[in-house]
Amino acid sequence: MDRTRVVIAEDETVTRELLARLIGMESDIEVVGQAANGRQAVGMCRKLMPDVLLTDIRMPEMDGIEAVKLVKREMPSVQVVILTIHHDDANVFEGIKAGARGYILKESPPEDTVAAIRAVARGEALLHPGIASRVIAEFNRLSEQHEADL
Repeated sequence: MDRTRVVIAEDETVTRELLARLIGMESDIEVVGQAANGRQAVGMCRKLMPDVLLTDIRMPEMDGIEAVKLVKREMPSVQVVILTIHHDDANVFEGIKAGARGYILKESPPEDTVAAIRAVARGEALLHPGIASRVIAEFNRLSEQHEADL
């Protein structure tokens, strides 16, 4: 079985290296690149064509949302997991709109991040439970608004 190839984009060096070590310990996942900002992440994805981009939102030069938009436009086969401390609705919805299929909070256990990588690599989606409930609430709100407009 082929290993899932991952690029990690995180501006905090210690966090990025720790993620790379933890994820790299999985027998079915290979960390093929590490980027310190969104611009580097896009460049690495162009060069390495990973299966998954694991990215933070807030980074210098180009934030994670802009990087996701570019990656998904140019390389739609690259799946994206956002790993962040930001779980406000604006960031969540922008990340999903940009094309992310996974959204995990940094406070989550490492196995949740690994599970999200595996899920999106299989074409599935995985959202942190607290985020999933807000997405469903927003979907319901939009649906009710649409019905009221009819």
